Amino acid sequence: LTNTVSDLIASYNSRFRNTDISEEGEDQKIQATKDSMKQTMEFLDSHIVNKESQASYIGLKNTIADVVTEVDNGLRALSEGGVKDASVHYEAANKKYLFVKENGNKLIFYELSYAESIQGKIDSIYQVSTIIGVFLLLVAIGGSTIYAFRFANKVALPLRKLTKTAEQVASGDMELTLSQELLDRTDEIGRLARSYKVMLMKLASNISELDASNKNLKKVSGDMTAKNAELEKLNEYMVNRELKMIELKKEIRACAESGHHDQKKVSTLNS
Repeated sequence: LTNTVSDLIASYNSRFRNTDISEEGEDQKIQATKDSMKQTMEFLDSHIVNKESQASYIGLKNTIADVVTEVDNGLRALSEGGVKDASVHYEAANKKYLFVKENGNKLIFYELSYAESIQGKIDSIYQVSTIIGVFLLLVAIGGSTIYAFRFANKVALPLRKLTKTAEQVASGDMELTLSQELLDRTDEIGRLARSYKVMLMKLASNISELDASNKNLKKVSGDMTAKNAELEKLNEYMVNRELKMIELKKEIRACAESGHHDQKKVSTLNS
């Protein structure tokens, strides 16, 4: 902004000292410089927030306005032919430009100080944010660890108990009972434990029925063995009886043949 003010004074000086230069061209150049200053100040109006900078900026705007006023008065004097008055206004503009530079330097200093303080605050916020982030990370890790431990106690341990029970049942131990704590649970583990209890009861009932069937089968087998022994004795008796009957028949037949032969002899003798 101070450079633009310097350009404005330089354009006015050129217009003042070189009478052979086109007045219209120089006036347009001066007006363009003033428009540029106006745009710059409008930008600074909405972007300077520091109080010290704002105070310095107000002084800067006032001195710039004084310089512009001197330039405008000098141009008016030139248009009216007052070269001496134009020179006075030029000198006054240069003197006030010194205040413009001073206020501009103060503004830059205050803005740099403000930027430094803002940077310090940003660094502090960053450090605090880092500490908070690390703390939250540690809390998250600790919470995850506690949750994992509780999850293991709540889910993994009951599952291991059920697995151990299944292994004992597989080895033949049917006298096991599930803890009431597992059976009273309302989650999936509880439902699994209750289903497991029903399975064990049905398995024990089936095994009991199978044992009873085996006992009945052994009893029936024993009875059949005894009856087979009796049948064998009866069969042996019947065979022996049949053999005796055959021998008896042979003896009767032999006796009959012997009697017939004796009768024939008697008949011969009688003849």
